[in-house]
Amino acid sequence: MSEILSTQVRTVLLKYWDPIGVADEPAASDEYDAYIPELRRLLAEQATVERLAEYLSDVESRRMGLSGDPARARATARALKDLNRRT
Repeated sequence: MSEILSTQVRTVLLKYWDPIGVADEPAASDEYDAYIPELRRLLAEQATVERLAEYLSDVESRRMGLSGDPARARATARALKDLNRRT
């Protein structure tokens, strides 16, 4: 089950978040995998949409050096929460 969830989180990150625009590059499908363990932990703890969005925004600004997109982070967080409800 954990591998399935990781794959689903990867899909959500590429579909909704993708701050560096690599979703259409098959060779880069694992670009955001480093963030999956923390997202899975947050989901297991029933983190709020706001907390998930905060984490994604933090990754964008602190780790990637980007200005970030709060609306995109919230949309991704909502998709992650929906994913968590289905598993």
